[in-house]
Amino acid sequence: MESIDERRELLLGQAEIWKQMYSFANSVALKCVVELGIPNIQNSHNRSLSLPEIASNFTNSSSPNILYLSRVMDLLVHNKIFTSTTIPINPENEKDSFSSGKLYGLTPASRWLIKDENGLSLSPVVLLAHHGCEIYDLARKQPESKKLLHDGMVHIGNIVMDRIVNGIKEEAWEGLDSIVYVGGRTGHAIAKIVKKYPHIKGINFDLSHVIETAPEHAGVTHVAGSMFDAIPCG
Repeated sequence: MESIDERRELLLGQAEIWKQMYSFANSVALKCVVELGIPNIQNSHNRSLSLPEIASNFTNSSSPNILYLSRVMDLLVHNKIFTSTTIPINPENEKDSFSSGKLYGLTPASRWLIKDENGLSLSPVVLLAHHGCEIYDLARKQPESKKLLHDGMVHIGNIVMDRIVNGIKEEAWEGLDSIVYVGGRTGHAIAKIVKKYPHIKGINFDLSHVIETAPEHAGVTHVAGSMFDAIPCG
């Protein structure tokens, strides 16, 4: 049986693989802020700005998602592309979205992303480095890519579910009659729960073209549909 130190080392090793595999997210985040013109917005105000202030200056997005934007900005702050300072909450106007949160500012790195007319910006290079199609579009066009996507999702689900099943105390599963896995693909992930806790009925819910290729699992029922229409009860 693995010791705590051995399990920790294995988990850190897994984290390093994820880090290296998804390092492209750093450059995609750069593309995002360049397309939105965030460095130019910050530069035009000549000061650090809050997310609502930044979003209010967008010209190509009528309803920006502040939560998603905050994730992109915080990733780039971590990578030292932007600075971030906390805004103290104004007790007299807590509902004012400009009175709390963070202020994001430029760094010597992000100043190279400011679009100018002198050809001294790296923003065109950032955009040039990212083009193509979504992974799901590629999967629809190429059978080998579809299988690769399928296999990748199965392995990710297995790894995550293994930690969930073995990391959560048994009493947490007591009293659960059924669990719905929305977007469960082939059902391998929820089958892990049902196998360890057979008193739980597993419902694997995904699109019809995904479900039709899903294998049978003991204690798991496959249900086809779209989560945008309805989700099975559980």
